[in-house]
Amino acid sequence: MTFVYFICYALWLLATFTLQLLENTLFIQVPKIHLNLEYTGEYIFTDPVSFMFILAFIFLVIIQFLAMLYHSIEIDKDPKVCSAATLVRNISYKYKEELSAHLIVAGWDRRDGGQVFATLNGLLTRQPFAVGGSGSSYVYGFVDAEYRKDMGKEECQQFVINTLALAMNRDGSSGGVAYIVSIDEHGAEEKVVLGNDLPTFFDQ
Repeated sequence: MTFVYFICYALWLLATFTLQLLENTLFIQVPKIHLNLEYTGEYIFTDPVSFMFILAFIFLVIIQFLAMLYHSIEIDKDPKVCSAATLVRNISYKYKEELSAHLIVAGWDRRDGGQVFATLNGLLTRQPFAVGGSGSSYVYGFVDAEYRKDMGKEECQQFVINTLALAMNRDGSSGGVAYIVSIDEHGAEEKVVLGNDLPTFFDQ
């Protein structure tokens, strides 16, 4: 088993070194699609080393998820949100040199109800709410002022939509639609609010 691990690690280093030599001449084209899965005709260009690390991160997340799912089936209990957040924290910390990301893990379980966890460079904290991304710096004051404990489902959804609309208004990298997922004891409910339906504010 140790020999297999050594060979895999050597191949990984060889691929990384080779792609670094070709980073100025080799690019990977990723098709750009809308949330409704329609092809836009445009491409996103990324260097192969970054693309390789992204694929490795996705692969590890899938492996960890399948292991957690198998464990939950084996003990006949649903996995805890904290367990999922810990797995994400461990993966992001393991690849902290290649990935710089503030990851948010949220969900519901029978033991602790609704929960929100924030992860950054090995840190894992439970918070009443969390914001992240390039547009988050524009809305910290808004969420601090508008958040209230024990808000209803519709109030929470409107709170998130207003926050995203304000972030999009100030930050050009925050996209043009709001994709909302509400998670409770009944499951997950998905909702998409298009740009034309987002709330507007006085400077718009």
